[in-house]
Amino acid sequence: MLDTARMLNGVGQAFHLDARSVSGYNLGEHGNSQFTAWSNVKILDHPIIPIAEREGVDLEDIEDTSRNNGHFLFQAKGYTNYAIAGAAIRLTETILSDSHSELPVSNLRPGHDVYLSYPAVVGREGILQQADLDLTDAEEAKLAESYKFVSDKYHDIVAHLDEY
Repeated sequence: MLDTARMLNGVGQAFHLDARSVSGYNLGEHGNSQFTAWSNVKILDHPIIPIAEREGVDLEDIEDTSRNNGHFLFQAKGYTNYAIAGAAIRLTETILSDSHSELPVSNLRPGHDVYLSYPAVVGREGILQQADLDLTDAEEAKLAESYKFVSDKYHDIVAHLDEY
């Protein structure tokens, strides 16, 4: 949720719009292998890619900023509690109100052994339905890379548990 919110804010700033006029998601792990699924990002319900090309907006810069902004804030302040608290409040309200809202949350997708951020409908019972985004081949490859990164780390930790 944090990375998606940062991306939505970055897009809003680049196009001089309120972030609530932007929809889309950052997918993958909360870290270096996350990415923005630009093929699914819309501004005022219009696909962002042709608009960005027409207006000369560099989507890669927005993606880099959304990926790295948390790290920069942590380095500057020593904490990032406000963004985390905001995401926790939104998720808690979604669960308690049983609102069935689509949110980018960590969830276990079929065929995978680790959790990554991907949109799902959330309610009182947790994940009620997983979204299926129509990703480009390049985005599918980035998602696979993120799964591999997290899975490799997970299996490395499990393999060394007896050392602790």
